[in-house]
Amino acid sequence: MAVWAAAALAGAAARGEVVDQHRMAEWRFAVTNATDRPQTVESVRMSCPCLKAEDISGREIAPGKVLEFGVVFDPAGLEGEVERTAWVTLAPSGRMETFTVRETVRTRLGLKPSGAAFGDVQKGDTGRELRAVLSGYAAPGARLGPPRRLEENPGTAVFDVRLGEDGKTVSATFARQDVLPGVYAETWVVPTDDREVPELRFAASARVLDRTGVAVTPRELVVDADERGAARAVLVRGMDGTSVRVLSAATEPVAWGTAAVSERQGGGWRVDVRDIDAGVVAEFAEEPFLEIKTDSSGLEFLRIPLRVYREGVAE
Repeated sequence: MAVWAAAALAGAAARGEVVDQHRMAEWRFAVTNATDRPQTVESVRMSCPCLKAEDISGREIAPGKVLEFGVVFDPAGLEGEVERTAWVTLAPSGRMETFTVRETVRTRLGLKPSGAAFGDVQKGDTGRELRAVLSGYAAPGARLGPPRRLEENPGTAVFDVRLGEDGKTVSATFARQDVLPGVYAETWVVPTDDREVPELRFAASARVLDRTGVAVTPRELVVDADERGAARAVLVRGMDGTSVRVLSAATEPVAWGTAAVSERQGGGWRVDVRDIDAGVVAEFAEEPFLEIKTDSSGLEFLRIPLRVYREGVAE
C-alpha cells in the first residue's frame, strides 16, 4: 500500500503569523514520494482566488524524492482568522494531498463599511447618504484625500463620493435625483497619506426601481464611434406576468439597428439589439434611444438612451 507524506516547510510567513492585509505572504509545501513508482502531479487546485500556486502540473516525482512548491497568499479584503486550502492530485495513484494556509490578517488601513451598498431604491427616492469611516491599526495617524471615480465605464456617473471635513470619513450619495431604473455599480479611489497604503477602493452600488418594481440594466447603450454592426443586450427585471415588446430601435426618420425581445428563464426579459451603426447614430440631432412598450400598470414605455463614444468622450 502506497504511503504519502505531506510536509509544510518554513516560508516567508510561518503558520499562524499575523500578516498585514496589504502584503502578500508566501508558503512553501512539499510532497514526498514514499513509493517505488514515479508519480506525476495531475492538478493543483485552490479553495480561494486569494491563493496562487506555483505551476507544478505535469512534474514527475521519482521514488523517494521530494517536490517542493510555493503558494502565495493575498489577504486583500480579508480580516481576522483565515484558513484556506490547496489540493494536489497525483497520478497514477489518484491520491489527493491537502495543504492548509492559516493566517491572522490585520488591516493597516481600510474603510468601514468598505462600500456604499444602497440596495433597492425607488426611483425619485435617491436622496439617501451612506458614510464610511477610516479604520485599521494605522488609522489614528492617517488622513484621507478627495475621492475620485475610477472610470472603468465612460457611461457610469451615478454616484457622488465626498471627503468629510475630519479627513477620516467619506459619504456617498446619488449625483442626481432623476436616475433611471437600473442596476448601478461604481468604484471610487480614496487616496491616503500613508506610504504603505497610498489608496483605498470604495464601491458604490444600487438597484433603482420605479413604482412597478422594474429595473433595467444597463441604463444606457454605449457604442464606440468606429463600431459597425455592434450588438448590445438590455435586461428588464421585475416585470413578471407582463408582456414586453420592442417598439422601435430607431429615431425618426432613420433606423439605427434591429431589436428582438425574449423572456428570460427565471423571470424578466432580454432585449437583443443588433446591427447598431454608430455612424448613423452620430448623425442624429437628438439622442436616439431604444423604446420598449409594456403592459405593466404605471409603466407603459421604457426608454434606454444610445450614446456614441470616441476615445472615451461622448459625442
